[in-house]
Amino acid sequence: DSATDPYTGTFYAVLFRTDIFDLLEEGHFFLSKDTSRPKTCWDCSTNKRLTVWAKLRVRETGEILFYFLTHLDHSGSDARNEGARINLEKIREIAGHYPAIITGDHNSSAIRYPFYDLFTAYMDDARKVSATPFPWTKDGTLCKWDPENKDTTRLDYIWVQGASVNTYIHINETFGRSVTPSDHFPIMANITLEAYNPDHKFYVSATAGKGGDGSASSPFGSLREAVERTARGDTVYVAAGDYSATDAGLDIPHSLTILGGYDSSFNQVEGLSRIDGKGDVPHVMTVQKGAALELSDFEIAGGKADGSA
Repeated sequence: DSATDPYTGTFYAVLFRTDIFDLLEEGHFFLSKDTSRPKTCWDCSTNKRLTVWAKLRVRETGEILFYFLTHLDHSGSDARNEGARINLEKIREIAGHYPAIITGDHNSSAIRYPFYDLFTAYMDDARKVSATPFPWTKDGTLCKWDPENKDTTRLDYIWVQGASVNTYIHINETFGRSVTPSDHFPIMANITLEAYNPDHKFYVSATAGKGGDGSASSPFGSLREAVERTARGDTVYVAAGDYSATDAGLDIPHSLTILGGYDSSFNQVEGLSRIDGKGDVPHVMTVQKGAALELSDFEIAGGKADGSA
């Protein structure tokens, strides 16, 4: 019984072409409150859910990518959302900014929130960003072994980071039988990996002079300047101090982590980074739709929102 026996449950496998890829690392984590142990948590079913992953190197080019395979809970909304959160946190921790792919049965439709918003904050839905439009008028994947049952719920996904998607399709082949091999349509994407960029950390100090390059030794003088240089998922380290003159009305266009209160060498947090709109701007900081912001050790004050928006 997988509900009580800690050594039995679901098994997942990542299969790859050994003539194309070298396996560099592999691992797994559980979609539970303790990600190192298989447990049923939140409102989940009796199944213990997990994610497996592989770090692969393309033999021909030397490119690195990370592949994750998951299966979110089928019965509990909280468990699905928490599973999505854990997956995103672990992908950021394990893959960093290398190209990454996560696939699997998510047991969630694209209109289920916050599941879909959690993933789109940091990754692209391959179906939505495919350069070649999805060929079917319906995009259901729960086929129930019927090759023509295309108008049911979409439960399966391919998410990508650091890659462009050329094509995305569902496969309803029966291989000469009257039914499909599974009760879900398999999904397949053709992708092109983007060049890996190691520079995803920027530094800001209110006392910095002009002309800084955003490094720890030559930080930007304003948070606004740093944010304008960032890409989705980047981290900005901000020294303690007052940024009211330059950063009031700051717009956050995409998902970022902004960590404030650092000392001048950015070694440890010693206080707060302060942004004061002084009543001159409606919103001191605005996070755009679809963006996730992790913010710590800041003091934000002096907005002038009139309550209409």
